Amino acid sequence: MNGTSEVRRQDPASSSSSNDGQELDEEEDRKALFELLSQMAQPKVSNVDARSALIELSPPEYSQTEYDISPNEFNYELFLSEKGPEGRYKSVYKGEATEITLKDLKPVTEYYLQVRALLDDICGRQTEPVPFKTHSAEPDTPLPPKLTNRTKNSMQLKWNSTADNGSKLLSYSLEYDQGLGESNFVEIYSGLAKQYKLPHLTASTAYNF
Repeated sequence: MNGTSEVRRQDPASSSSSNDGQELDEEEDRKALFELLSQMAQPKVSNVDARSALIELSPPEYSQTEYDISPNEFNYELFLSEKGPEGRYKSVYKGEATEITLKDLKPVTEYYLQVRALLDDICGRQTEPVPFKTHSAEPDTPLPPKLTNRTKNSMQLKWNSTADNGSKLLSYSLEYDQGLGESNFVEIYSGLAKQYKLPHLTASTAYNF
């Protein structure tokens, strides 16, 4: 179906021949279809990991003896909030699929999900929010260290904290190439501090970290 929806009710009774009667019937049919679409069940959330979740949808419940509508004619729109059940929701999917994998989610974040059913230009009510929480993940890769001070034979390096994504951060590992080239890295520091002074360097030598 394209354009404006027509409710195809299996009704043997003839409609009114007057324009006013036809308009009234059409309005009542649209209201009936709105209520049908609003019978959408809450989405099911499964296979949740740190950055994705599987969403499964079921078509609205309705009598196929009353409505000449195939279940595959419905479309669906998903709304996601990470600001609580009353927070701002963002549309994250619109289409005909009944299984959708949400990707690029944030680790250790509580989300709230709503869905509504659509048939052409008529949209049902959004369902009550369904909460789910993503799992923890490995910490983000830190940015390269910055040189904050240097002398003829030493360097002071500093780096910023990185997002732990819900995992316990055990240590930072600082490596350098000993001035021999980028393929010869060795660890010179391991710990939770975010700065390190490297002494006993060779003057006029390039180092990579």
